[in-house]
Amino acid sequence: MIHTADILPIGEYERRRDELRGQAMSARAARRLALGPHASLVFESRETVLYQIQEVLRAERTSDPQAIGEEIRAYAQLLPGGGELAATLFIEYADRAERDRALTSLVGIERHLHLVVGGERRTARFDPAQSDGQRISAVQFVRFPLEPADLRALRTSVPMRVELDHPHYRHAAPLPGALAARLAADLEQSVAAPAAPFDDTEGDHAMYQSPSKLPEDARARLIDALNARLADGLDLHGQVKVAHWNIKGPLFPSLHPLFETFAVSLAAFNDEVAERAVTLGGIARGTVRQVAARTRLAEYPAETTRDLEHVALLADRIEAYLDGTRQARTTAASLGDDESVDLFTRVIQEFEKNAWFLRASLS
Repeated sequence: MIHTADILPIGEYERRRDELRGQAMSARAARRLALGPHASLVFESRETVLYQIQEVLRAERTSDPQAIGEEIRAYAQLLPGGGELAATLFIEYADRAERDRALTSLVGIERHLHLVVGGERRTARFDPAQSDGQRISAVQFVRFPLEPADLRALRTSVPMRVELDHPHYRHAAPLPGALAARLAADLEQSVAAPAAPFDDTEGDHAMYQSPSKLPEDARARLIDALNARLADGLDLHGQVKVAHWNIKGPLFPSLHPLFETFAVSLAAFNDEVAERAVTLGGIARGTVRQVAARTRLAEYPAETTRDLEHVALLADRIEAYLDGTRQARTTAASLGDDESVDLFTRVIQEFEKNAWFLRASLS
């Protein structure tokens, strides 16, 4: 995590800019992976993201604490978490017309980028705002969700590769051992780094007494993870209810009650997640505005009514919800919070089954 205390004053940054720029460029080059002639991934690290924030603040000539906090929050999406890798995908064509054609033909790329670990795929999550359905952005921010065993795989040189298998662009590249080792070190640093005190530029954080024996910095990280899961869970609950209310088609008799069972399960789990955050000494953030600011789920299309359209949309959103929950479970395990691990495991078991029901309906 990056805090306001990590940001150098503009004058000091100017004096050290050449040195820090060289270090950041070296870090980016060491984390770059080419995917064929026209695409590359740069795996982000704390060093590369901190450099980007410093450059933005330098360009804006600002030292205002609120503005610094806003930039930190904006760039936080690029930071890898304890249970994921974060990267920037660049689509690169020298010819502008050729690039424009490619950015149109690569719509749907969010289903086609995978990290393959020992034969198992970890499909990347994309920011839905990076495509309007007609054209994608040439720069894509992506995250690869990891299972607990994947960190061991990175450390022990288990064969890995990245695959881009879009019908209009198919390339794969093995993950070199040196890059795997750097990514393992980045992940270990993100898990081990102590949390700095929060201030009002870094989010709405409050800590109260708790019966938990976990250290306060660990509880702060867990509360953040729980509130992130609460936001996705409340958003998903609302989207499931929208599908439940509006579904039409021959599968209505079976899907209408099925969606309601999903909503009932989500409501119960959301209560448990919120209560766990409070038990750890935090505040559960669950108003409509708080959820809208935090959720990572794509918005639900307003005009959808057909049964199988709802099935496909909910399957995608449940799988995104599961990705975040798996990451939160990894964080909880790394911090020794067995109770949260148990809660997240029960959520995963229930909604993996629900996602399977939906995908089976599409077969």
